[in-house]
Formats: sequence, structure tokens, C-alpha cells
Amino acid sequence: MNLFCKLLLALAGLFLVLVFLAVIAVVIGVVKPPRLLSVTHAWGEVTEASSEVISRAEIENDNSFDINTGRLSFQADIYLNDIPMGHGSLDEVHLPQGASTTRIETHIDNNRLPEWWASHISNQEFTTVRIESRAVLHLLGRNIDIGSPDLRRTVETDLLGKANTTDPEVLNQGPVGLLLKSRQVQWGEVTRGRTELTGALLVRNTSPFPATVARTEALARMNELLMVEAISTEPIALPPGKDVTIPFTLLMDNDKLLEWWPTHVNAGERTTFYLQLKATLEGTGADGGFFSVTAPLLVYQDQFVTNLLGG
Repeated sequence: MNLFCKLLLALAGLFLVLVFLAVIAVVIGVVKPPRLLSVTHAWGEVTEASSEVISRAEIENDNSFDINTGRLSFQADIYLNDIPMGHGSLDEVHLPQGASTTRIETHIDNNRLPEWWASHISNQEFTTVRIESRAVLHLLGRNIDIGSPDLRRTVETDLLGKANTTDPEVLNQGPVGLLLKSRQVQWGEVTRGRTELTGALLVRNTSPFPATVARTEALARMNELLMVEAISTEPIALPPGKDVTIPFTLLMDNDKLLEWWPTHVNAGERTTFYLQLKATLEGTGADGGFFSVTAPLLVYQDQFVTNLLGG
């Protein structure tokens, strides 16, 4: 064996000894492992395609020297109702002496949003947010966990609750008099692909003559974005003095959520939800003349806030 090979073997042996001593130093307390003090999360850039979550980990290095970049890693995993939404990791973290902050970026694929939305609506509009954070010190094949401050919180919304009422409301439009006796709005079938919203308005024609609902137009908006609309030309008779139910159904394509999501997050996780139902009423009035008027039977607006990251 020549002198060069002997030198290489000697250097390799010295490196293994030094690494082994470093592990022993951590075990016996000569070298103190860093401490993960806290982790905070905030939104970064959010588009229709992806959402960036920025995690900032505050780590304390109590040693009198820096820790090499290849010895420490950090990872974060985001779950909404146990649906994995994104994974972020940083394989090389440089730790100076004392306290320092490390930034980790996690990217959510927004194509997972329809799946989350379906779980949220099907779960009575509840979402459990779980962000698992972990920092690991790597020495000689050993992984030493230096902290796992997970975030777990519950987010609740109630998009339709205030739309339901049994308080009577007078709706006079032109020659036609209507009394809205009640309205019920609820979620129907919800899948990854679409969301069904159904409603029923109980009205009474207070006019002395019959009328007909010739057309209904229903729509829903979120942050001014049209999410879904539906038109029905199925006639509904409104005899005088009788209670009649006017139904409507909306079927939203859940891919529209990718357009809505940036407007929600970039507005501080706030959304204004708007629901409307208009009806075209036709018939012959008391004067014997034909009438056709459009009446807003339902105009509902409410705001909801999520705060998914707990900021």
C-alpha cells in the first residue's frame, strides 16, 4: 500500500472517530442538542394553482459554536380533515450560536381543495387543521428529535344557517301581492366533483287573482365571484290565498373553488357569501290586463372567516 492510500485511510478513520465523539458528546451532555422553541405559520403567495405556507421555526443553540448545515433538518406536513394538503422540508439548516429563526416553505396543491371542501361540508362545516412540525438532529446514523410543536385547531363555518327563517315577509311586486312565510336552504349531496345546494320558499299569493311563477333564477357568489347559477322554466301555479312551495337547486362545479381560494386567503381568510333567487310572475291582473314582473324572493348575504393557520 503506497503512502497516498495510507493517508486516505488515516483521514477516513479520523473522520469516523470525530463523528463518533460528536455523538458521544451529545449523549453525555458535553454538546447540547438544539431546542425547537416555537413554530409559526403564515400564508405566502397564493394563486389558483398553489398556496404557499411559510413556517418560521425558532431554534435555540446553547452551544458556544455553530452546528453544521448537514446535521439538522426540518419538515412540516399540513392536513385538513386528515387529507394531506402539503409537505415541506429543509434538509440543511445552519444554526448559529444562540437563538435563530429558520424559514421553511410548504406548497399546497390547490387541486386538493375540492376534496377538502367536500369533507368540510359533509362534516357539518367543521374542519380539523393539523400541521405537524419536526426538527431532527442527525449524527452517525442517529436521528435525535429536538422538538415537535404541532398545531391542531378546529375551524367552523355556517354559510347557510342565517338564510333559514320562519319570519313572515311581505313581497309586493307590481300588481301581485306575496307573503313569504318561510325559507329553508340546505346542503344536498356533496362529492369531490360538485356541491348541491337546495332551497324551498313557502309563499302565499295575497292577491285576489291567480298568478304563475313562469321562471326562477338562482345564483350563489363568493367574494363577488359567480360560483353557480341555475334557471328553471317549470311553471308553478300561485292560486289566491293558497300556500305554495317554490323549490330551487344549485349544482356547483367544485373546480370553481380554485378561483375562489385566492380571493379568500388574500382577504385575510374572509369570504362574503351571497345567495339570490328571483322569480318572474305572470298572469292577468284585477284590471284584466296581462302582467309580467320579476320579484326577488330571496336575497341573502353573510361573511365567514376561517383562520386555518391560527395566526
